[in-house]
Amino acid sequence: MHKIIALLILFGCAANGLQMTLDLGLIGASAPKLRVRESPVRGLEAVQKLSKGEVAIRVPRSLVLEITDLDAKPKDDLLLSALQWRELDWEGRLAATLLAVQKNTASISEHKKWFDSLPESYDEIPAVGWTDKEIIELGYAPVTEAIEIQRQKWDKIIQVLIESGLAPSKEKAMWAIATVRSRSFSGPLESTGTAKQRILLLGFALWLAAGYVIFDLGSIDQAIQGLTLAVFSAIIADLFSAQFLSDDNDVSTPKRHCLAPGIDLANHRGDATNQISTEYFQDHLSLSAEQDLNPGQEFYTTYGAKSNANLLVNFGFIEIDNPNDDYVFPEDFQHLSFLRARRVTRTGFPEDVARSVLNANQGDNIKAAKLLADACDAAAEDLLSSSASSSSSSSIDVCCAKLAANPRTDIRIDFPRLAIVVVVTIAAFHCLIALIKK
Repeated sequence: MHKIIALLILFGCAANGLQMTLDLGLIGASAPKLRVRESPVRGLEAVQKLSKGEVAIRVPRSLVLEITDLDAKPKDDLLLSALQWRELDWEGRLAATLLAVQKNTASISEHKKWFDSLPESYDEIPAVGWTDKEIIELGYAPVTEAIEIQRQKWDKIIQVLIESGLAPSKEKAMWAIATVRSRSFSGPLESTGTAKQRILLLGFALWLAAGYVIFDLGSIDQAIQGLTLAVFSAIIADLFSAQFLSDDNDVSTPKRHCLAPGIDLANHRGDATNQISTEYFQDHLSLSAEQDLNPGQEFYTTYGAKSNANLLVNFGFIEIDNPNDDYVFPEDFQHLSFLRARRVTRTGFPEDVARSVLNANQGDNIKAAKLLADACDAAAEDLLSSSASSSSSSSIDVCCAKLAANPRTDIRIDFPRLAIVVVVTIAAFHCLIALIKK
């Protein structure tokens, strides 16, 4: 069983792996202390000491392929009609963007090296490379149902991509969708857009302030106060939207979805805490070290708090000792009726389930804990024995969970630096106003 799990992880992580050594600089990423490691699976490792919190890799926004949930119509080079665009979800739209950029990629294109480095296929993802027999042999309904839903959704995307001429075949369309599914990141959509748009907004505010003074509509200190209000209103709006309106499970919350060359090579670890940052006043995405790293150590990120079932369905691998692992008891579970269709994580049962077991055993904590442990063991045995001949079933074990086909970990806005900028700017404006009044 352990060999099978190891193979699954090896083949799953190969979504980040390719046949040739890749120089991060050739794809436009700035990562002086990292290199691409090719074995046992492709990933990133330190070549110099990295301190916790230090920016390890930075990618210019010009190289990032991205769409937002508020994009009302396709760009001109996407070859999609407005109707086709509306038919696609964010996955389909980003896949269309990927294909359009690849279609326009010439030998001198800044994206060419990145495209050359991408996998030719994603057979480790069940919806792509697994047969119906192999999926059924998993013996775990939440996974098989999620794969079926995923296939149905992807079929609709494939149809649009082929009809538009962006994908010449079903295989090419599937490749684009799988690339997006396994390599993209999502995050909150700032109200003021990109750094370039913020600079334009600041320039417009400065122009208004200057006109206010030139045409004698008010005093200089009033103009500066108005300019300060305009600038910080935009910053506070971004802070509010990123910190309080960002919700992974709320489909109504606008998000941006990105493919970031170089950053997409970082492998997942469930207990990692670092996330991609949007550098607020620069057109870059960056990823910092989540712990001190010595030369030779792998640089990880997190794709989010995902169970092994989620990782298997969406990325094609599982993680041993996954801290976010969980298991859903089947509807017809006979051992304990209150466990039917209930979800348990590695950290314990939901409180109401644990309390019901405790009450049923008249407050005997030891007996209740044993019953819950026995229930988990029995469920695992049921899974293994129901398809003992299947090599795939043993890889699932007790790992699977309620599945949501969501992308990698959220992108965050780099507000720690922003906070310093805000404080310094406020102080500077106050000093300037004080000098003017004198």
